[in-house]
Amino acid sequence: TRLLDALRWFGDASFEESAGVQIVKWIAALERLTATERLYKGMTHNFCERVAVLASGLGSGKVEDAYRDAYRAYDLRSDVMHGSRSQDDEHLALNAGFVHDLTREALVGALAIHHFLSTKIGDGRVENMGRLYEQVTIQHKALFDRLRHGIRKSARPQPNSP
Repeated sequence: TRLLDALRWFGDASFEESAGVQIVKWIAALERLTATERLYKGMTHNFCERVAVLASGLGSGKVEDAYRDAYRAYDLRSDVMHGSRSQDDEHLALNAGFVHDLTREALVGALAIHHFLSTKIGDGRVENMGRLYEQVTIQHKALFDRLRHGIRKSARPQPNSP
């Protein structure tokens, strides 16, 4: 169900004229794939970890790049949702392509997870998906912790110099 919902969000975004609305829908697709707990603590970091796992081929590819891309994409979505950018802002149009590509790669990764869970384990329930995410993200814990703190630090506004 989650995979089908994510595919619907992805497809719906393709018919939108506004880049900002496309980005919001692509991130909604990613959130549908990655938010497996009822109480989703540390949402942005967990979202970035899980998108990185999916978009990098279950952690076998460029995990760091995928994490940074997920963070950047989530920020773009937040810009639209929280009003710091209009949905038709040119900056969003310039960045829509990378959000599309990230979402597409994550969907392919999610299909692989679904196939693995269904055929190898025989159970594709969300609980098993969450456990698989945890098993893969633990392998990259040091990297994810470094990225989490590094991005948060660089995103903080710097004081004006005299």
